[in-house]
Amino acid sequence: MDASRKPILGLTAADFEGKFHGQPVKILSVAPDSRPRRIVILLDSSASMRGEHGNYEWQMARAMAEHIALEGLPNTQVALLLFSNNVTEQVDFTQGRKAVAERLEQIGMQRDFVKTSVRGQTALLDSILSALHLLETPTSADLIYAITDGEDNRSHAKIKDVERALEVAGVRFYASLFSTGFAGPGVRVSRLPGITSPEEIAEIARATGGGTLGLIGMTPSGYVNYQLSDEQKREFSDALQRLYLAMIQNYRVEVQLPEPVKKWPDWTLRLSNEKRKRFKDAQVGYPLILAPCAAPVAQD
Repeated sequence: MDASRKPILGLTAADFEGKFHGQPVKILSVAPDSRPRRIVILLDSSASMRGEHGNYEWQMARAMAEHIALEGLPNTQVALLLFSNNVTEQVDFTQGRKAVAERLEQIGMQRDFVKTSVRGQTALLDSILSALHLLETPTSADLIYAITDGEDNRSHAKIKDVERALEVAGVRFYASLFSTGFAGPGVRVSRLPGITSPEEIAEIARATGGGTLGLIGMTPSGYVNYQLSDEQKREFSDALQRLYLAMIQNYRVEVQLPEPVKKWPDWTLRLSNEKRKRFKDAQVGYPLILAPCAAPVAQD
């Protein structure tokens, strides 16, 4: 992505360089990834997503899930999981994008839904694994998109377990993260031990080659506000479009490593020196950790 977080088009193998254990990685090919895509939308319906007053946080989260379902991203299927203590509702790929959008619209029209169904604790990490299971035979063209405050206080799975499961499958993780834990300028509400933070969830996205949006609702003064002005709505809509482009406009990169992969090592992939000069502050999103294998491998 360039400095404005838009995809950089027209890149070739000569525009990248990589290193593994201090040795150069051979970039064999780079091509736009035109494979069919699948997105599992994970919508957090735990009690913390209600918001303080007026349920504005939940209303925005539900609307965002409906928005991506209605967006009609090209060559892309969507499924939906709602979760709190566990997965509470599922609309799978066989039902189609229209069914996902219709169910989210129904939820928005159901007056007592917040009272009866937006409740419980947050098992985000466990739900990511459930989303991975829903993909059945995942590929690097698939992704999981969570709309959540990122504060997991219920899961049995650990962050490292989830990262490695995603890395083995090649599935990227994206998240729109909602603001909690701030009470005013310079005041942060401390979290109890064992509760994951939005920053830790964002790290899962970074490690898998995905991305994040947020913290949503955080104002420059440090207060949380989900009632947006018209200008803020336009800015937020633009940010969502950039996130969607990052999901669907990317490259398939084939590389040759200088040695076998052992013990979950990291590696680096970046733009060439010439391209870094041209696209200042550009970022390359890619899986940071390699799954162990017996021989040099090609990575998507």
